[in-house]
Amino acid sequence: MRWPGFVGGSYTPRSVNVDAERCINLYPEVVDGGTPAVRSWLIGTPGIKGFVNFTQELGGPVRALFSMNNRAFAVIGQGFYEFFNDGHGKRWWSMATDGSPATICSNGTAGNQIFIVSGGRGYIFHTDTNYAETITDANFPYPCSMGAFIDGYFIGLLAQSREFRISALEDGMVWEGVDVAQVSTAGDNLRALAVHHRELWLFGEQNSHIWYNDGTDTFPFRPLQGTSIEHGILAPYSVVQLDNRLYWLGADKLGVGQVWRSDGYTPVRVSTHAVEYWLSKRGRLTSAIAYAYQDEGHSFYVLYVPDAETTFVYDVATGFWHERASWNTDNSQWEPHIGRCHCYAFGRHFIGARDSGQIFEMSLDLYDEDLNLVTSNIEVYSASPSASASQSASASPSLSTSTSASVSPSRSASQSSSQSSSLSTSTSSSLSSSLSTSASSSLSASASASESPSQSPSQSPSESPSMSASMSTSASP
Repeated sequence: MRWPGFVGGSYTPRSVNVDAERCINLYPEVVDGGTPAVRSWLIGTPGIKGFVNFTQELGGPVRALFSMNNRAFAVIGQGFYEFFNDGHGKRWWSMATDGSPATICSNGTAGNQIFIVSGGRGYIFHTDTNYAETITDANFPYPCSMGAFIDGYFIGLLAQSREFRISALEDGMVWEGVDVAQVSTAGDNLRALAVHHRELWLFGEQNSHIWYNDGTDTFPFRPLQGTSIEHGILAPYSVVQLDNRLYWLGADKLGVGQVWRSDGYTPVRVSTHAVEYWLSKRGRLTSAIAYAYQDEGHSFYVLYVPDAETTFVYDVATGFWHERASWNTDNSQWEPHIGRCHCYAFGRHFIGARDSGQIFEMSLDLYDEDLNLVTSNIEVYSASPSASASQSASASPSLSTSTSASVSPSRSASQSSSQSSSLSTSTSSSLSSSLSTSASSSLSASASASESPSQSPSQSPSESPSMSASMSTSASP
């Protein structure tokens, strides 16, 4: 029996008399070859399982993930960590946090540095010596809201201003006082930055600006003439690069709450009226966080809003939006998907949890959503420049202390997947009645506190690299 129009995305506008489609934990795929029996079908969203858990170290949530040159790093709570292919991890550094996501970028082998911005401060991790340190240069833009890397320079965005600064060439520890620029083509403060096609995109509250490197010996970056964009950004951490374009949750002087995609230097709306209606009912849009990933030819823009019941996802391949969520068996309600950041490392997709310090592996070959917290061996590095210089970047470095993060699962082992809690329907009747679900889990009660970006900046008890063996902990269940 054929049901025309049944296979599609989520679309529930203001009036359910018009449409009431929801596609939860499924996404449509249009067959692009062969002689298929059908032209489109629904694929289950990827399952997940715990990979490495840092929760008992310096808390959660996972605030950033990054991978490069076969190494993978994370900012979780107040710690900067590396995690390895065998599922263990180590803490390289302790850092400030203000509850917001962190940013991580690198100059690769040219400078062997990773630049982390967290809690308004900047940090450098030296990948050749495995040594981390706080940027103490007085000219560093403090408080810094986020960082980026372009053409050999690290970029730091000064919070609540129209100003950004650049580091010395291939050296994030040095910031000259003259290497500073201020956007003057509009008066609104800058909220976010992104690097796209070797150009620096600066997003304000109502306007956006594009700068480029013109090779000038003094200050190398200049505005690209004729490219001022009269659309800004609402959620600073919603901008991601995907499919050779930028995507972000936007704002301008006329209103907020549309998702945009760059088409050259012109923003193109990709959110539907139904998605925009859904966004208009959310109370914490400025705290929205997005990440992107590609899997089997589908490129996804994943938009997590803290107070929403589901996570909305845009599929570039089809142009459809769908939803991802976990089914809470305690209150019989949907809750947003566990992930809020992503990296691809060791040939696998990883996502960071929004309510704990756990990193999950995500795969279409996993058919359950296993939210149990795993037990992981987390090593704490007692660092000094001379000691770390002899450290290699292998998966089993010699570290001075270790801790086993044995964590009591917040979800019982019998609670498996919301993967099967999937729904695609075009009826305007009660949606919940058509759900077929195997129970998922309730999220921990501390999730909202750890997710809130409105916390005041708090310095880690120690930003010194010196960590004695007495700091090693064995977490009790």
